[in-house]
Amino acid sequence: MAKKNKKQKAGMLKRKKQKQVKKAVQRRRSASRAPQQPTSERELHKLLQKIPILAYEQELDDLRFDKETMRPHLESNVPDPEVLKKALSDEFINDFQKRLKEMDIRTEGSMQKNLMVKGILYALDHDEMPYFINPLIVGIYLRSKAEIQGNTLDRSEILKAVEAYETTHMQFIEELVESMNDTEDEVLEEEALDDTIDDTIMETPQIDEELIEAFHQTLIGLDEDQQDRIKEDIEVFVEDYTTSPLEEWNAEMLDDFLGNWFVENLNPVVDDLVSMQSSLERFFKFLGESERIANEEIQKIIHVLEDKETYKERMMA
Repeated sequence: MAKKNKKQKAGMLKRKKQKQVKKAVQRRRSASRAPQQPTSERELHKLLQKIPILAYEQELDDLRFDKETMRPHLESNVPDPEVLKKALSDEFINDFQKRLKEMDIRTEGSMQKNLMVKGILYALDHDEMPYFINPLIVGIYLRSKAEIQGNTLDRSEILKAVEAYETTHMQFIEELVESMNDTEDEVLEEEALDDTIDDTIMETPQIDEELIEAFHQTLIGLDEDQQDRIKEDIEVFVEDYTTSPLEEWNAEMLDDFLGNWFVENLNPVVDDLVSMQSSLERFFKFLGESERIANEEIQKIIHVLEDKETYKERMMA
């Protein structure tokens, strides 16, 4: 039984990693968790699309992948994401991060540019985005590739070039992600059988998956983006924050989550906070209707979740 439980926890780790990588592939959301606050997600999305332009800033303008490493793979028509992976080295990543930190200091007076730099640094520090889909690393790779082929990739061309890289190789990128997950799964299974699963994972509460699935069924009728966002918000609360059984969830817990943990760990923008409160309100109303939490406590929880201004002020403080 113990071994079975450990395998289940290893499976939970795998699923969580899959979701993290999928989010990075689809929306590059990891880069959005930067400390500064854009005015809207639309503005943030526009900034993230411009990230490859940073490859032409003075700190990164001369940074290239090792061309002798790249050349034989390119000549063999190896897909670009695989060539990028093979050309990466610890020296490159360390140099890349060092230069970004220098750029971070230099661009402090330029809010938008500095936001982009902080976003990439955050993604690197938290290991949330595979290098072969990091838009800035991809931009540097494409500049290196162009020079090997005797061309020059100008600043005006880089955004379309990165977009073409992502579009052309999306299926291969997904296969690489799956391969990464399979490798990590093997490691996690070994760790589970050897009783070395991290203590924080061992503390993960046993949430009734049937209950979560029943909640997901209530979202049918919403558009796909709305469903994904609500599921994602609930996942953060249930899998990343909660450490107590469902029966013990209360208003004080929600206050701590919104006013402390959520802000300190995810550095959300205002739209993220509003979304989280709305998603949790829908979720806890469902729990109340399902009689999984006492109605009196549900009313207190809903009061916390409806209080948008208090938590905005605490987040912005």
